[in-house]
Amino acid sequence: MISTIIFVLLMLFTFVKLYKSRALFKKLTRQEWLHTIGVFLIAWTVAILIVMGASKLTSMMETTWLRNLFTIFCIIIALACGNMVMHHFSPKKIKAFYS
Repeated sequence: MISTIIFVLLMLFTFVKLYKSRALFKKLTRQEWLHTIGVFLIAWTVAILIVMGASKLTSMMETTWLRNLFTIFCIIIALACGNMVMHHFSPKKIKAFYS
């Protein structure tokens, strides 16, 4: 139940942010769109690989609270790495959207 509420709030926040920046997205060329989509997919691939590697490590831990703490820590690191990839390789017009 809580996860559904958080998901709906996140989707609402994302929709509002995208709607407010629709003028920026209309100015993008086809090449910038393809570049942005490619960078987005690479960033998520990096994050997913980190989470998958961390899940193998957490399955070996026996202490429950340590496993949960390590899982949260690995998810935060995966999202930070994805953010670094997006920030480093995104076009300049899209960087303005993220900041």
